Amino acid sequence: MPSDPSSSPGSTAPVHVVIEASDPMTADGVVAVLAGFPAITASAGATGEHADVRVLVAGPAGTPGPAFVRTDRAGLPAVLVLDPAPMADLLRITERYAPAGVVSRRRTTGKELADVIIEVGTDPERATRRVRPALHGMAREYKGGRSKGPWLDDREKDVLQLVAEGYDTEEIAAELNYSTRTVKNVLLGVRKRAQLRNRTQAVAWAIRSDLL
Repeated sequence: MPSDPSSSPGSTAPVHVVIEASDPMTADGVVAVLAGFPAITASAGATGEHADVRVLVAGPAGTPGPAFVRTDRAGLPAVLVLDPAPMADLLRITERYAPAGVVSRRRTTGKELADVIIEVGTDPERATRRVRPALHGMAREYKGGRSKGPWLDDREKDVLQLVAEGYDTEEIAAELNYSTRTVKNVLLGVRKRAQLRNRTQAVAWAIRSDLL
């Protein structure tokens, strides 16, 4: 069984994290949560001058705190902690800060945050591929989850959202880190369940059903 990166220091140096938040109490709270993970060392605001990763904790409705504008840390890979919101709002925030990781403040545990931080600190390219699916999940969380009528699971929604944005099968597979066979099977499953002829109809059906 592979070791847990957030709980086992191993032979590698810990990831040094600076927490920037809309208020000092929030920043100190995140530092306290991360203190339980030996693979991470965390400090708040101005005290974290030497860091590998920034964790930016947005205020209500995604409002950034003053610390977010520190240009001397602009080159550090960032993890955004956001409240669920409409997709357009989430995209606007992420376009501004170009994060390598995004998590939901409502549902993310300390361990999940630690795992994202470690991946961003050690493999930011891989971590960045998870940002778009995470944003879709947060937008769905904002809408209130699965409806009582027509439904899609998370994987189906991620694939159909990218189809709606004009991605082809190979591009979807690369974006979501799936095989092309998986993407085709996901689309086939939706089409069979909803009795649709092609992926264009599947996207139209999902939009009419308020699933995307």
